[in-house]
This record gives sequence, structure tokens and C-alpha cells, in this order.
Amino acid sequence: MVISDRAAAIVFRDGANPSAGMTWTYQAEIISALALLFDQAWNASYQIDAASGCQHADGRRPDGAELDLLNLLATGAPDAVAARSLGISLRTARRHIAILMGKLDAASRFQAGAEAASRGWLALPSAVSAGASDHGPGPGVH
Repeated sequence: MVISDRAAAIVFRDGANPSAGMTWTYQAEIISALALLFDQAWNASYQIDAASGCQHADGRRPDGAELDLLNLLATGAPDAVAARSLGISLRTARRHIAILMGKLDAASRFQAGAEAASRGWLALPSAVSAGASDHGPGPGVH
């Protein structure tokens, strides 16, 4: 469907096959209805990451395998080590990482880890999650 300045509209008979034909209209009532339909569909939609095809911010908590992967990555495990630990291929691990980054709306692995931690998805030790250490302040800190 194409709507131009809410003055004209083209509706393809088969969205998957534009060569199947189209209907063109200038009728204001039909154009208003099509614009309303489009606006409702747009407002109910999710942002899709073109690279991974996943929905962003869908609100769904990760499943067990996703949590296992997140926790492995939080330990600093490289992709290959995480893949071996989970019994999946490196390519599959990287695809899952991209999907998780999309769900977390993260541009980097670090950002994904920070977001996962803030959502409570990581099994962090209490000292790390509280920002404290049993060893006192770091070197040179008095």
C-alpha cells in the first residue's frame, strides 16, 4: 500500500507479488480508512533488526539456553568457548548473541551485558552486583 499526501492511494492486490496488479484511488473516504488501518498496524508493530530478524524490547525474559549464553558471555568467555560449552556451532552462538543484543536493544556486547544485568537476567555474584569487593578498595585507593 502506498498513500501519497493523503490524497491518493495505491493498494497492491498481492503484496508478495506486485505484478499481480493494483488498485488506485483518489476517494477521500477510502484513503482515510487506509491511512487509519496503516496507523493502527504501525502502532502495533515491533522494531525488527534487519541483521538478525528479531524483535526489540519484546519484554520476554530469556529462556534457559539464552540465560546460559548470557552468563557465559558475562564471564568473558569468547564466542567459540561459549559455543563449545553449550554444544552448538560458533555460527549458531553468534546468531543467538545477535538476537539477544537485539532483544536488549544493545549496540555492543558490553551494552548488552549492562542491560541484561540491569534487568536481573545475569546470575552475578552479590559482591559484583552490589559494586563492592571483599578485598577492600583497589590499589592506590585510600
